[in-house]
Parts: sequence; C-alpha cells; structure tokens
Amino acid sequence: IIQTLINKEDTVVEIKYDLNVYSLTYQTNGGSYVPRQTGKYMSEITIASGSTLAGYTFEGWYTNPEFEGDSVSGNLVMTDNVTLYAKWSASSVSYNIVYLVENANDDGYSLLSTGQGTARTGSSVTVTSQQAKPSWGSLPSKAFKFERATNEIVKADGSSVVTVYYSRNEYTITIKGSRNTTYGTIKAKYGSNIADEWLSITKSHTENGTYAWEDNKGNPKLAVLDIMPSEDRTYSRTRNTSYKEETIHYYLEGYAKGNQRNFDGKTFGEYTSVDVRYNYFTKSEEFFDIDGYNQYQATNSKGNKVDFGSSSNISSGDYYFYYTRAEYTLSLINVNDRIDYKVPYTEDISDKLVEPKNKPTNDSVFEGWYIDQGLTEKFTETTMPKGLVLYAKWSAPSYDVKFVSDGVVVETRPVISGKTVDMINAPENPGYDFDGWFVDEECTQLYDFAEPVKESKVLYAGWSKRQMADYVVKYVTETGEQVAESKYGSGKVETTIVEKAVKPEGKFAEYTVDAPSKSIVLSTNSNENVITFTYYATAELTYDVIYTYEGKIIYSVLDNISDVNRIKVYPVLASEIEALQGYSINESFKWADLYYGQDNIIEFTLNVSNFEIDYKNVEDVTWKNGDLVNPNPVSYSIKDISDGKVITLVNPEKRGYAFTGWTLTKGTNPDATHDPMNTVISEGSYGNLEFTANFVIDESQTKELNYTVKHVIGEEVQETLTETQKVQVLQPDTLTRNTELEADRGYKGYKKSTVTYENGEAVEGETIANGAVIVVNYIVDAEQTT
Repeated sequence: IIQTLINKEDTVVEIKYDLNVYSLTYQTNGGSYVPRQTGKYMSEITIASGSTLAGYTFEGWYTNPEFEGDSVSGNLVMTDNVTLYAKWSASSVSYNIVYLVENANDDGYSLLSTGQGTARTGSSVTVTSQQAKPSWGSLPSKAFKFERATNEIVKADGSSVVTVYYSRNEYTITIKGSRNTTYGTIKAKYGSNIADEWLSITKSHTENGTYAWEDNKGNPKLAVLDIMPSEDRTYSRTRNTSYKEETIHYYLEGYAKGNQRNFDGKTFGEYTSVDVRYNYFTKSEEFFDIDGYNQYQATNSKGNKVDFGSSSNISSGDYYFYYTRAEYTLSLINVNDRIDYKVPYTEDISDKLVEPKNKPTNDSVFEGWYIDQGLTEKFTETTMPKGLVLYAKWSAPSYDVKFVSDGVVVETRPVISGKTVDMINAPENPGYDFDGWFVDEECTQLYDFAEPVKESKVLYAGWSKRQMADYVVKYVTETGEQVAESKYGSGKVETTIVEKAVKPEGKFAEYTVDAPSKSIVLSTNSNENVITFTYYATAELTYDVIYTYEGKIIYSVLDNISDVNRIKVYPVLASEIEALQGYSINESFKWADLYYGQDNIIEFTLNVSNFEIDYKNVEDVTWKNGDLVNPNPVSYSIKDISDGKVITLVNPEKRGYAFTGWTLTKGTNPDATHDPMNTVISEGSYGNLEFTANFVIDESQTKELNYTVKHVIGEEVQETLTETQKVQVLQPDTLTRNTELEADRGYKGYKKSTVTYENGEAVEGETIANGAVIVVNYIVDAEQTT
C-alpha cells in the first residue's frame, strides 16, 4: 500500500489479500518418493494413494509419526502445512543360506552348498545344527561338525545371507613295524594331504617296495596314504610277496609342478611317485583319493589300462595314474540374485567374475567380488578353489548438493545416491527473511527435502525484504565516551529518519556537537541503521555569514571566528555595501549554534527594493503603434535587471519633432556611455530614476496646402486656377497669397471687377486660408468697342 494523504470524505481504500499457499509433504519412512503437493488456503488436495517399499506392505498415511488415530485418504482441505507419515508392516521375504566347510589344508572355508529360507522383513534369523540341511555330495558328513551360524537381520530386498560353518574332524594314523614297533603317528584333519608326512615315516621302512602297509580295518595294503581318511587307523608293515618292481606316477590335470604329460587330450603334471612290489593293484588303495581331483585313468608305460585286482597285466615298470580336476560350486550372490556354476578345480574363473547386469540402482558402482558377507575382504585370485561363494559389492555414487545464497556457495554437502540431503541452517542475511531453499535461481519452486538425491544439485536461498527496521541514535565524544543515553527506534524500510542532537549537560555542557541534526534512510540491515552525534571539547570555531536572495548568495563574510558555540549575529547595513544596493535585509539579528568540524553558515535573507521611474517631456507624444499610453515601466527592482536581464526604454514620437534620446536626469545608472536612442536600465542601477525625452523640430515633416482661384463672368466660371504650397507641419494652415493668379485674364468685352471669397467677402491681406476659393469677377467693359 502506498502511503497517501486522504483528505476527501467518502474515500474508499481497498486492501487486497492473496490466499496463503500451503504444502502437503509425504514422509515415506524409507518408501519410494512421493512428490510434495501445494494448494491455496481452503483448497482440496487429493492424497497420494501410497508408496512402495520392498519387503513391506503399505498400511496407510498418518498425520503423526507415532501412527496414532486413523489413517487418512481421499481429499484434504488445506488450512496449514501438513506432513503425512507412511506406516509399513513387514512382509515375508526370502534369504540365502550358505554352507561352508573348513578347508582340509588351511584354516579357510570353502563352499559346500547353498539353500534358502523365508522370514519377515526386519526379523532376526540364524540356522541351528538341527535346522541345517546342507548337501554333502560325496563328502562323508560324519567327518564334519556343525560349528556355528551367523545371525542376520532379514533385508527387504532378499539379499540377507546366513552363513553356516562346519569344521573338519581330526583323525590319527599310527604306523607300526612287524614287531608292533611304532614308527610314527600322523594327526590331521579329514581330507588333508598327509603324503609328505607318510613318506617321511614309511620310506625308510619299505626297502624299495619290499614292504607295504596294511591297516587294521581290513582294507587292501598300500604303499602310500595321501589323504587323511574319515577315521582313525593303524597301519602295520607287511612283506610284499611279489618280486615285481613297479613305480606308480601320480599325475594331476592342470598341475603346474613336476613333469608335464599329455594324455587323452589333457595336460597333467606329476604330483608324486612311489615304488612298490605288487602282484596286482587295488583301486581303492593305489588309485587313492586326492583332494580336489577325480580318478580318471591308470595305464602302464605302454598306455594300456590297468586291470585293478588282476595280476595279468602287472609287470615291473612304470605306471601312470591320472586324475582330472573335480568340479566345485562357484556361487555368486548379487543383492537378491544368486548364480551357481560348476567349475573344475583350479580352472580360471576370471570370465565369471565380471560386473553383474542387475544393479541395485541405475547409478550403482561395482567394486568387485568379496569373500565375506561383510564385504571387507576382496577376492583377488583367478582360479577355482574347492568351493567358493562370493558377494558382489556395490557402492552408491556421491553427489554434491550446493547451497547458494546471493551467488555465494554457503556449503557443499556430499550425498549418497538415493539418500536425502538435510537442510542446512539459513545463512545470515541482515534485513531479509529466509523463505526456504529453491531449485531455481529465480526462487519460484521450493525444493522438497524428502526427495532422494539422484544427481548433483544447486539449491538457492530465497529471501524476502523486511518491511520494518530498527535504528539507534548514539551521543558520544570523539573518544567514545557516552554523552547521553542512546535512543532506539524503528520505522519502515527506505523511509528517512531525522534526529536532532541533544544538548550536552554536566561535564559535557561546554562541548560542541558535530551537527545539529542528522538523517539516514532506513536499510533492511538494522546493523547499518546508526546515527552518531560526536561531541568535542570547546575550541576555536569558524563560521560564515551569507546574504541570499531566493537561494542565491548575493554577499558573504567568510571565516569569522568565535570561541563560544552559541552566538548572536547582526547583519551589515545594506546601504553601505555596494553588492546589497537594491536589497533590504529581512532579519535584524540571528542566534546561531556553532558545530565542530562543520561548515557553520549563518544566513540572512534579502528582499528586493522597488524604485520609481519618472519620465519628463512626454506630453503630447505617442508611442509604438500610435498608443497614447506610455508603455515604459514606472518602477523596477534589481530582480528585473539581474542574471543578464535589462529594461529597454521605448522611445516616444511627437508630431513635427524628431526624438533625439533620453537623458538620465535623476538616479544611478552604471552605463554612463549608453546610447540615448537605445536606453537600457541594466544590472547595477539602483535608486529612483528620472528620464527626460529630448526633441528637435523636424523640418522633414511637411504638409501640402492649396487654394483655388475662379475667374467668373456672370455666373459662368471661365477658368479655375490652383495655388499649392508645402510647409512644416507645425506651421499654420495658410498660404502666401499669389496675386498673379488673380490678374485679369483679358476676356474680350469684359474687364476685371472685384476679388472676393465665395461668400462675397472681399479678399484682403497677404495670406489665404488652406482650401479657400477666391472668385475673380468680371463685368462688361464698355470701353471695348468694335
């Protein structure tokens, strides 16, 4: 509303209000984003139907985070800002179970098998020994013991994994001689490689294959035990009855150590060899299990297959037992997906450890495959172990959200993709009210802080200019000492506040202030709205006295000195100052307060004096265009002849005379050399003026006079003659009588008789009136005879 003075009755002031706009915000509590809605006061907004959250069922919108009361739906009448809260109930989802068995030859674990379970989202699950249902395959379950299982919270996306661990049992092999002498014992986990320990104990007692070893379980005798069995055993030395000498070479597929040998299109490496003296080979004893491999083929040096249990094709020489790699399960778990591969032991699995196509989010970044569910140990090998489960690790990219106020970045916050950014505190902006953070620089669209961040953003602070502002008036000495209590006030922004200095009292009574009053235009920033009057100890003060007319300085007296801060000043006498001629001074004196460090100016105002102008010798004259009224001014003031203005006198005209100019017969005119025929009253003239008009007779001004002479016989005019003469206009309207015109014209039979005017009066004298008619009469001349 513009402030306007209303001074008319029945004036109607119409004030219009805009309806407030309110927001309906949805707090989804982890669910999918629901955009904020806005509406004007008392408008209706249709509440969103719901949100989605994997692993949960939407139970409705509530007006409070405690979900008290009934849920709301349908239309909502907007009377204020409203936040609705999503309520969720957990659904039943699946989770993975991974069974791991302890490795035989190290402390690690390898994948045995996988399974699945179901539970409600958010619940805690584990697997007990009774609940565990691994698939043992060819492994003897009796050789393993349930060790532990992890406790997991069931995730909504089905990515939870409960890991079940089985440890291997330890068994003991006792090796004895023929007299029940114990050569040594081997204690190891089931399936571990004990070949080196076996040979270190038995090799010196076999005598190049003369002796073999027979257990107490009724199994065929053997030369070497490679793998710890799933039971305790005692082996005793026994003599071989055969005189054949055989060397068994054990070759493993893909084994890089030892001699390399190609067989049946495959490459094998020599794992170990043993010398024996057997009449025949027993498959379970000589072609024993090697962890990670399957028995493939056994041949003699000629490539013929070995007939186990028969002596027909056994002779002294070399034998080759080939093992191919066993297949193990490679399980790749990616979020809620799981892919299982059967992969031969030690095979290169690099081609399978690639980035999965199924990303948690479109912008997720794949960081690799990890051994543990906690994603702390990255899998760095390239070959297949004896069972492997790996977990895909993803990281969400971070986006920068910049908060900008008045073109300056106030703060930058990194936000993980899909998360929301917290609103920062409004920056300081004195004189303005914070309207919120906006997505556009023009600040027309508020940002919804419930919206997940999917890209880098710039948010702009919106501000509204304050309408009112505070101000303070301070009264202090030049050293900052307080002279009087500060004054506080408030007003409308952009209005001018004028405050007067207070009169100092007490010890400051003789102090001089720097200004009688000061003003400021109120800023929106109250910190800037300060008026300070500074007081100084009394010192030599200077002041100027000026004399002005209509704001223009006509005369001044500068650099006057006073040792007091309040003085009474009298003006000069205008009549004594040439510059003040034509002026009168309005004030007889003035009181003035002098201020330290200020241009102390004492002003006297002037009025112009009016002077008379009299004109002499202007009787019987005319003026321009024959006007009888004198057009020249009868008075003047210096106002009429200042700033380049002049008064130019109009010259008179007089019949029969020539005007020779004006003469200033009274008063002062500084232009003493003026042109009398072009007289001006110019700046510097003052006092009453008298001008006299000067004339001389103008001989060039003439008039034409005439009279008529008629010669008449009886009543008949015989001849008419005219006398014409020019005279100065001031002369009488008479002509000099020309008697020649009256001479007898000699008419036959007649003679001149009398000379009269038309009225019969006789013509006498030397002059004739203008326009007169003279009649020369003739009578019969009797003396004229024929």
